[in-house]
This record gives sequence, C-alpha cells and structure tokens, in this order.
Amino acid sequence: MNCKRTFATRRTKGFAQLALTYAAAMASVAYAQNVTAMSGPESAPTSLAPHLAVVTFIASYAGTAQGALQNTAVSAAENKALVAIASKALPIPVVGGLAVEGAQHVFNKFRKHTVKGFDVAYIHGLSAETVIQSGGTSFEIPAQSLEGASALLLRIKPSAKDSARIVRSVHVTFKMTGSSIKPATKKVLGTEEDVVPSREEIRSADVVLTPNSPLTPGEYAIVLVPAHSGADGGLPSWDFRVVQ
Repeated sequence: MNCKRTFATRRTKGFAQLALTYAAAMASVAYAQNVTAMSGPESAPTSLAPHLAVVTFIASYAGTAQGALQNTAVSAAENKALVAIASKALPIPVVGGLAVEGAQHVFNKFRKHTVKGFDVAYIHGLSAETVIQSGGTSFEIPAQSLEGASALLLRIKPSAKDSARIVRSVHVTFKMTGSSIKPATKKVLGTEEDVVPSREEIRSADVVLTPNSPLTPGEYAIVLVPAHSGADGGLPSWDFRVVQ
C-alpha cells in the first residue's frame, strides 16, 4: 500500500475518533440523567434513557435540508474513514478548526470560500425502543442536564435509507481557509424542526415539559439545544415512540 495513502487513512480515522470523542464529552452530563415521562396519577412513570443525536454537516447549496439529504446517506459519517460520497455532499462532524480528510476535494467543486450546508442531527434506528401511550403526558427533565441548553420536544422523522430518524436540521454557512473549515465563522441561516408546542414549569428545581395538546402516534425526542451556535458533535436527546 502506498505510504502516503496509509498516512491519509490513519489521519482520517484519527479525525473521526476525535469527532466521536468531542460528541461524547458534550453529552456527558446529560448522559448521566434519565427523563421521566408521566401520563397521569394512575399510570406508572416511564423512564427515558438518553441517546446521542449525532450532528453531521452536509455541504450543499440546496434550499432545504430535504433537498440536501435526497442523495446523501447521513449515517455514512460515523465509525468509518470519512470520505465524500456525493459530489455536493460531505457528511462529516466538524470539530474545532479541522476538516476531515477528503474535505478539500469536495469543497473545491464549489469554487467558493464560503460553504453552505446543513447541520443534520439524527438518531440511529427507525423507531425508539421506549413506548408511551398516546394522550396527555408530561416530561420531567433533571435541572443539571439543562446547563447551557434549552429543552425542545420534537416530532422526528424516520428516514428508511439512513436507518435513522432525522431530529432537526440547521442551515449554516462556514468560511474556508485552505483545506480547513473555520467554525468561528459559522452563521445560522435557519432551522428546520417540528417543534411540539409545550409549556415549562419548575418543580423541585427540575423542569417539567408539558405538550399543549395530547401527543398523537409517531416518533418523538426531547432534545437539548445548546445556547451557542458553534460546531456541535452531538445533541443529548431522549427518544420515544407514541402508540395508540
């Protein structure tokens, strides 16, 4: 094997591992906590275990996340040597000032110093393991999980081709310097998410999130969205499925 290629592969895997380490560190506090779903005084509480919604950057000039994702497999970015899988798509977590191996090749196709795309958050699997019956439900979130973030209750969309559920997508731009993305230049152009209108209440320092209307069947997640707009390796989330 060519020595140059071997070095590039090792460096790529190193960047991939760095991305996953960053994501795990970001969610460490939330991972220690479960969210409790309460359906009423006669129903036993349901414990929701935390999972990481992986955030992947998709370089694209499409106007919507749906357009950007049409020919892209978002889950291809994790636990592999990261490479471009489409001429206008590079599914990579952006970590610090680094661009994963292969970024230069793809971004050169844009011929621009400003790169547009979508930070797409997704959870592995087409359906949550935890099941909640449809109807009125409240969610108690430990206060320590919310430091520097706000909780959103989202209806999330299964994507069969990715074997994943798309949580939310943020339309962003970055500046390129040489072969590196500079996260400090990130600008948010808009957010695509299906928020379930809810009210918040403080109980014993914890936050209770209650939907304004009873939940209907489908896939959902409570997601912690950080207050800052920097590059995110992942979003702490608690996913569940509502059935009739």
